Amino acid sequence: MALLALVSVGIAMMTVRAATGDADSNQFVRWIMAGVGVLFIFLGDAMPKTRPNFFVGVRTPWTLSSDLAWQKTHRLAGWLFVLAGFWAIVAAFTLKGIALAFAVTGPVLVATAVSAIYSWMVWKNDPDKRESTAR
Repeated sequence: MALLALVSVGIAMMTVRAATGDADSNQFVRWIMAGVGVLFIFLGDAMPKTRPNFFVGVRTPWTLSSDLAWQKTHRLAGWLFVLAGFWAIVAAFTLKGIALAFAVTGPVLVATAVSAIYSWMVWKNDPDKRESTAR
């Protein structure tokens, strides 16, 4: 939580600098994308430690009805988000423009999709899965 507040303060400070003409707008974008990468690294590190809940994590119907699916999906998603975070930091300082935007958002979308598909695959083979209670 403190990291999120710190990144938000950094964004606010850079916004003021960019608005007053003290900072290059390209550098502003690069640092924002690097900050997003750092957030994804910390998010990925925290994911395997979360317990099943309805608020945080990969909340598919399958992870919510299977403890095994929750555990395995969050372990995989954690690694994928850490990798996406490191890639975002590298891309922030090597790419520019629309390529940078796609290089940061693309891996995050892929990590999310892979995690959702993986959660279904684990759930399907879990003998202890619970059937949905919603009718």
